[in-house]
Amino acid sequence: MKKMWKKPLALLLAVMMLVTAAPLTFADGGFYCETCGVERSLAEIETITAEKEAESCKPKDFGYALKPGYTSGTAYVCKVCGDVLHGDFVKYTKQHTINEPEVQESSVQTIGDETVHGMKAHYKCDICGGYFKKEMNVFVPVAEEELLIHDWKEYNVTAEETHIASAATCKVLAQYYKKCSICGKYADEVADAAEEVFGGGELLTHDFGDWVETTPAQCGVAGEKTRTCKREGCGFEEKQPIDALEHDALDTL
Repeated sequence: MKKMWKKPLALLLAVMMLVTAAPLTFADGGFYCETCGVERSLAEIETITAEKEAESCKPKDFGYALKPGYTSGTAYVCKVCGDVLHGDFVKYTKQHTINEPEVQESSVQTIGDETVHGMKAHYKCDICGGYFKKEMNVFVPVAEEELLIHDWKEYNVTAEETHIASAATCKVLAQYYKKCSICGKYADEVADAAEEVFGGGELLTHDFGDWVETTPAQCGVAGEKTRTCKREGCGFEEKQPIDALEHDALDTL
């Protein structure tokens, strides 16, 4: 009886392994413009339409013109807002083939004299070369830029630096976004990298208010005066003594 179960069980396991190892093929879709070939999802088409309605740009405002940056091909350019609305969108589908398991995360590496980005874990299509992530067991396209792992570095800041996370105070140095040594992008130009900052420059000098007498001087006893920094969030106090008063002796007969 035991032998009769062995073959079907072994066959079932073999089939399961074959199914697991096989690449997953699926299709996704959207729209592409017959005029210039640009691709748009349905959500993007709806967003473009909504934005045009909000800007009060009407179809009559769009003139047929050469698409900027192209030597051939045309598109509709709005004479009101200057935006390009690619016309004549038609539906398309794309076939994708993805092998599981996912490509594991790789760190920043130095190959010879060149340092290259690492990449977060992802899936890759064998047909189009596109990248995907899995959400709720569904493959979702993801831009390569979102997968890159950068090599964040500090640098010498200048007065003209604009990539500032927070300005300097009397207590804390200005916080600057780090810069990738590979691609030259700053952390504020990359999604999910806002925490990549460092302190640089100099502290602000205190901006003191007027002196205020806090302890009056007495005969033979020094008093005290205080002034406080007016900068927001500082509150630093500087104290100085006030000379003790001299005795004013009364004349006696």
